[in-house]
Amino acid sequence: MSEPNEKPRRGLFWWIRAAVLFVAAALVAVLAVRVITSGDREAAMPPSAVRVESETVGEDGQVIPAQVVVEEPVTDATGRFQYVLRTGADGSRTAVLWWAGGSGDEAVIPAALDGIPVTELGNACFRMRDHLTRVVIPEGVIRIGASAFSGCSALASVTFPSTLTSIGSSAFNRCLSLTELDIPASVTEIAGSAFAGCERLCRVTLPGGLEEIADGLFSDCKALAAVAIPGGVTRIGNSAFIGCSALKEIAIPRGVTYIGTEAFLGCTGLTSLLIPDGVQRIGQSAFFNCRALVAVSVGEGTVLIDRYAFTNCPALRRVYLPASLQSVGEAAFHTYQLTEYRPNMAITFSVLKGSWAETYCSGYGFSLEIRP
Repeated sequence: MSEPNEKPRRGLFWWIRAAVLFVAAALVAVLAVRVITSGDREAAMPPSAVRVESETVGEDGQVIPAQVVVEEPVTDATGRFQYVLRTGADGSRTAVLWWAGGSGDEAVIPAALDGIPVTELGNACFRMRDHLTRVVIPEGVIRIGASAFSGCSALASVTFPSTLTSIGSSAFNRCLSLTELDIPASVTEIAGSAFAGCERLCRVTLPGGLEEIADGLFSDCKALAAVAIPGGVTRIGNSAFIGCSALKEIAIPRGVTYIGTEAFLGCTGLTSLLIPDGVQRIGQSAFFNCRALVAVSVGEGTVLIDRYAFTNCPALRRVYLPASLQSVGEAAFHTYQLTEYRPNMAITFSVLKGSWAETYCSGYGFSLEIRP
């Protein structure tokens, strides 16, 4: 008889059971990794649904009435693709690519599945395919969904169709091997963070139909040296170019009315900045820590320069302020010294005599050039 505190011996059955449980857990882990890294999302196919599309206006100005659309998940005849079949009230059918099988380094997306034209790439349909190096998107596709190619770290080449109109949020986020992009003129909408974290992206051509640079669009694109913002853009979003340390110049077009919070924070390569007439507000920390920035000209129409807008720009020497300026936020032209932010007394401000800007600068004791 064993002592009361003696541990019972583990028999053969116990060890077999433990081994089986261990192997099962390992298999589950492997399958989970496969789901995440291979884009195998069969279980995540959306259910059948009926929805109503709102009334819209076509390119020709004609009103397109609201219609009922039936959506049904389908696996194509080859078994390589899964898609959502959309059937309109008029009987028209289109396919939204939901998942594509295969492990090759090139993805040539078919223009049709089971004879049905592919018009969209679904959300996350190629997400985390780290082996993918080249993608060809066929004519007829009008939209790329959110996170469609997010995390495709080896992706170096993308061919866009001339029919494309919309690129979803984070669509190419963290595509670390992309170096250049020519986005077709047909595109009118690029959602937030679409190219965020593309660290090697050095050249991009934006379409003329864009009306805004979305929030975080090029955040942390550290190799991006120059970008031409289209003339129709009216808003540069929050964090749009944050961390673009190679950016040496930026031409902000007339028509822009708002420069967002942290829009160019940490753009340490910028040396000069011309903000055109009509920009009403420069957001909080918009140019924070632009350490090489020497000269800034703010055009007429600017009413507010928000707090920390040009903080910690130690090389800044000349700033032109407009007569329209009515407010400057906390520490907007300060630098960090020792343990606190203090006014950057190396700056000389050009201000209109009798303007609010003159009163502001005089209050801090900044050097002034008075315009008559």
